[in-house]
Amino acid sequence: MMLRRTLLLGALASCLLLAAGGGAEAAYTYTSTITITGGSVAGTIAKSAGISTFTTTGGTIVGLQDITAPGTFLTSGPLSANIGNVGLTTTNMTAAGESFTVNYTDVVTITNPTPGGATGPFTINGTLTLSGVRTDGTASAGSVTNRYAGTFSQTLAIPAGQLFNVSFGDGSVNDFFGPPTVNNPGGTANGSLGAVINPLGVPEPASVAMMGTGLVAVIGLALRRTRKA
Repeated sequence: MMLRRTLLLGALASCLLLAAGGGAEAAYTYTSTITITGGSVAGTIAKSAGISTFTTTGGTIVGLQDITAPGTFLTSGPLSANIGNVGLTTTNMTAAGESFTVNYTDVVTITNPTPGGATGPFTINGTLTLSGVRTDGTASAGSVTNRYAGTFSQTLAIPAGQLFNVSFGDGSVNDFFGPPTVNNPGGTANGSLGAVINPLGVPEPASVAMMGTGLVAVIGLALRRTRKA
């Protein structure tokens, strides 16, 4: 009877330890690498200094910028993350402007600095659709939409044991997308691609080892008491 009670208490303590580890906060950083893979009109693809560009023969340039230094995040819940900046400039002065699509691939990598290790890739494809992009030399016009394609919810584990899920929405137009302003006066990439990063709180190996050690010790103590009795 005493043995059963001791084992039950040990198992309960182990479960509580596991639950505590599962709710722990996760410290991590993330980066993204974006590559333009094609366009629906004649144009030139290039990449330099972390910016992938598509330049049409009509004078419109679409730029997608990597995220390389987002900082360290300490969180136990979802984070709305910027996984790419979007810029759009044009010198096209035709009445109808330019309308075309640009395809790209965005690869997100998450790194857990404590105790260390990176996981990825979380890869999403997407298509930007541009309509009536033009300028008259003073004012600019046009619209941009985005649609992700691929696996919208992805889960991977960092080698140290922390599990992460990245959500890219559900495939709806403009999910997690902030459209850029054509010929933004600041000259910067002011649009954004987004995703939601969620650390799922799986305990790291040290916690699992502690749980196992504690359980073995409790069982050993119970057996000693049983033999003495």
